[in-house]
Amino acid sequence: MKMRKLFAGVAAMATLLGGIAFGATTANAATVSDADLAKTQSITINGAVAGHTFTAVQLGYFSSATTNEDGTALAGVTVETSNYKSFNNFQKPDVNNFEQLLSDNLPQGWDATATGKSYVGNPAGYVATLSNDQETPLYAGALRDFVTSLAKSTDFQDGIKNAKIPTAGTYTADENGESGTISGLQPGLYIVLDTTSTDPATVSIPMLVATQVNGLSLKGSTQGEVNLKNQTPTFTKGVSLTETGTPADHVAASFGDTVYYTLTTEVPVTTGYDNFVFSIKDTLPTGIVYKADSAKVSVDGSEAVAPALTQDGQSLTFDLSNQIADQTKAGKKIVVTYAAELTSDAKVYEESIQNKNVAVLTYSKNPSSVGEAATAELTASAYVFTGKFIITKQDKAGNKLNGAQFQVFKGGWNDNADGKGNPAATAPETTPLKFVKVSAGVYKLADSDDTNTVDVIPAGTTEVQGLEGYFTVKETKTPSAEYSDALKPTFVIGLRSNWNTPKTAVVQATYKMNTADPFKLVQLNGDTFTVTNVKNITELPLTGAAGTALFVVVAALIAGAGVTVFAKSRSTKRALEA
Repeated sequence: MKMRKLFAGVAAMATLLGGIAFGATTANAATVSDADLAKTQSITINGAVAGHTFTAVQLGYFSSATTNEDGTALAGVTVETSNYKSFNNFQKPDVNNFEQLLSDNLPQGWDATATGKSYVGNPAGYVATLSNDQETPLYAGALRDFVTSLAKSTDFQDGIKNAKIPTAGTYTADENGESGTISGLQPGLYIVLDTTSTDPATVSIPMLVATQVNGLSLKGSTQGEVNLKNQTPTFTKGVSLTETGTPADHVAASFGDTVYYTLTTEVPVTTGYDNFVFSIKDTLPTGIVYKADSAKVSVDGSEAVAPALTQDGQSLTFDLSNQIADQTKAGKKIVVTYAAELTSDAKVYEESIQNKNVAVLTYSKNPSSVGEAATAELTASAYVFTGKFIITKQDKAGNKLNGAQFQVFKGGWNDNADGKGNPAATAPETTPLKFVKVSAGVYKLADSDDTNTVDVIPAGTTEVQGLEGYFTVKETKTPSAEYSDALKPTFVIGLRSNWNTPKTAVVQATYKMNTADPFKLVQLNGDTFTVTNVKNITELPLTGAAGTALFVVVAALIAGAGVTVFAKSRSTKRALEA
């Protein structure tokens, strides 16, 4: 049998993922007995292992080991490549095919290098001389390349599947789900494979681990432990009313407004994958329309090349392959933003109806597989709400009235009028909003594409849809000539949305009286504003602030009458003197 070399030096031993380093045998080293060398060991996988399953395959076994002088740590071990008879060719049963399999997955010409020449016939020994790169942020390098290549090789996978390459030990997850243990292992060098299939858990890349020997590790290292090397990305979706606004999981807007969506995830580590799938499919609800060429993407805070976008109706698919190619950005945020218009085809609040937008992040999760089975999905949602209000007209006695007309103007109230959180009445815009008639008694705020719009709405019992914020309602025509034109009501309404959990919208309509409506001719019940028309001042309230206002009106009328009488008397006097 060809001699297997003893690994020497801490640098060489540090190559193994469990922290193992094959130390040099010293003059005072003690040989580990065969009985202690035969004691089974375990491998602990640290990390969020809940939902994962693991198996181990031995690449090489420790044929001998030594300890330091006081027997508290290993001084060195000897590794020999495993030999699985069932994996050998039945015509050449003495040829170690597993040895050849390991050799084939090492760099070409490895056995002709200065170091490799010492390990011809023992590729497992040579593996330990490769520099440790399994714990670097990107898990990239010669050792990782070997582990990845071996795990993906058809011969290795088929060998395990057909039980010609046996798996070792028994895996048990801890109750807390923060670690798991493969026990009952012959001391040696193992590749640990994650055989998880449950979404959305990402399968760990294969891990190389060296066990302890009789519970001992080399001094300063911890063998038999490995950190789980997988990633499950985070994914969030938000929406705001301005391009620079803070994204939230919901906003409320009026028809015609632009809303801004934000999709956030991280650059994944793609080591071990041939083609890493990383895309977002964002499906907009009916009535919210993507604004062409508005999509942008940033990586680590810097704007990157615009994402490859495919639009299919209301579905937007962002392929982020180019944005994750630079692996020096692994773990950094990827932020996709785009703008959309809330059109008059969107849903209006009615018994908790809202415009829900669902996005799906699809990402590769299994480095040893390809196709749909190798991907997982995460979903995120955002909501856009728009409200409505109803106006009903009545006379002083409560009888319903028809024939009135009104206009709606944006503004009239500001919750932060002075910038210090103090609300106040404000001047509304001077141009009335335009609406589209939906059906008898139902009008919706027009968006940028609507035609056949009107800016005067008839009032009897009228529903006005697609509004959010504060608006001033001005009656422009009374129900009939018998009703006072001077006492037509003007009032400010507020439409603000509250939210329950889960996101069921609850409209909150508010009434803000301004100086044009001192007589309390408007009453609010839910989202219905009942507006009273009066024929003359005798039908106005006579108490409180309204009474005071009435006194002012009467005084003004008397003063007006006095001016009229005086003017007439002066006119008569001039006539008599002529």
